[in-house]
Amino acid sequence: MLAAMSWDATRVVVVVNPAARGGRIGREWARLEPALTARLGAVRYVFTEAAGHARTLAAEAAAGGAAVVVSLGGDGTHGEVAAGLLDAGSSAALGILHAGTGGDFRRILKNSGTLLESAAALPAALASRVDVGEVTCVADDGTAYQRVFLNLASAGMSGLVDRLVNASSKRLGGKLSFLWCTLRAFLTFRPPRVRVTVDGQEVGTQRLFMVVVANGRWAGGGMCFAPDAQPDDGLFDVCLIPALGLFKALWIMPSLYSGGHIRRLGLTVHRGREVVATPADELPAYMDVDGEAPGRLPATFRLRPAAVSLLGVDHERLG
Repeated sequence: MLAAMSWDATRVVVVVNPAARGGRIGREWARLEPALTARLGAVRYVFTEAAGHARTLAAEAAAGGAAVVVSLGGDGTHGEVAAGLLDAGSSAALGILHAGTGGDFRRILKNSGTLLESAAALPAALASRVDVGEVTCVADDGTAYQRVFLNLASAGMSGLVDRLVNASSKRLGGKLSFLWCTLRAFLTFRPPRVRVTVDGQEVGTQRLFMVVVANGRWAGGGMCFAPDAQPDDGLFDVCLIPALGLFKALWIMPSLYSGGHIRRLGLTVHRGREVVATPADELPAYMDVDGEAPGRLPATFRLRPAAVSLLGVDHERLG
């Protein structure tokens, strides 16, 4: 259900990740801030200082009475801000101003062009309740790691690609950076054997190129891993992409951008609220969570239905 909002800039907090776009947001803030304020009004800006800080800032903003908390950063920052709203038990709406590498979650939003175009559209945007995912996995140091995600989580090749992208300069931009690092990852990736259950039912134990647990549709700079996923249907779309040889992987890659890989590979999309992915051999299965690389399998994914009120969902595009 869509809900109109009365935009009161004095009750809007923008959580800014100055490290976004390779640090450009921070470096160009003196020029960017007046342009944003001209479109958003006299909002309050707060700035992240480390990974995870956006979650704290968002919770503090919501507890302080903010009616809208806007995330300015990449998909990982957006997930942290959503987590902060959940921590605060707040009814504040979430706004998205994308400034990351892949720009994938914004594809479900209207007016998601440039940063300033998105800012101009926010004050009139309608709010929709959307689902949120929560994942618990194993961090690189062996400890348990938990985070919230808005868009898509996966394990396998995608986690290795994330690590390569995040270690790169990203000068090629989102789509080309992910494509180039995907091609690099092919040279070293060894598909792990993984057991997957959805709502307690085993759906496969096999060598996997990737296990995808999707709330949104796109990841990796525009690859449409889950072409029918809906962020408000109360279910994950779960896709097991089997291990592929190099030539077949290269053959299938163009269809990842259209979502045609589901048909080409004859895949079954499973749907449910809880997904458990467990390694069945010694090969590491690295995680990708909203473009971040927090750790590896085993992992448990749980859906929180209608958990966040999100501004500007493009229901026409999602069909």
